[in-house]
Amino acid sequence: MIRLLSCLLLACAFAVPTALADTTPIPLHKGLSGQDRIGRLVWRGGIEMNFADPRFGGISAMEIDPGGRTVTMLTDRGHRAELFLEYDLAGDLSAAKLVDLEPVIGAVGRSIEDDRNSDIEAIARMPNGGWLVAFERNHRLLHFPASFAPPRASF
Repeated sequence: MIRLLSCLLLACAFAVPTALADTTPIPLHKGLSGQDRIGRLVWRGGIEMNFADPRFGGISAMEIDPGGRTVTMLTDRGHRAELFLEYDLAGDLSAAKLVDLEPVIGAVGRSIEDDRNSDIEAIARMPNGGWLVAFERNHRLLHFPASFAPPRASF
């Protein structure tokens, strides 16, 4: 029993805590806060996000799941952030919670956090649930499984 409790405490110590971002609402047009449409486009809210963690920032690529609840973001410095999006009673975007922030692990099992290899520029969800990630500088495409475990192939 003591061993189980010790394992649980250790797991909790290394778990990434869910962090609510310091969010500021963004209007569709600065100075025209009442405007919520452009033609058929209906503005459903926008937020500026600030997290205390210095690894968050320099977002180059993001993909929102079809349900609009989770966003996957990749940074210029080789990190992957998973956020849960929150909506107000009207259904407009109101906040975001950071639920995971980890380095992207390359094909050899090491973080890609260096100047030449970490400059991620695009992401696309593949039909199998995996991810296709495009890089700048050291140009290449990597295919990651849905879990973002080390990639299967480089093109």
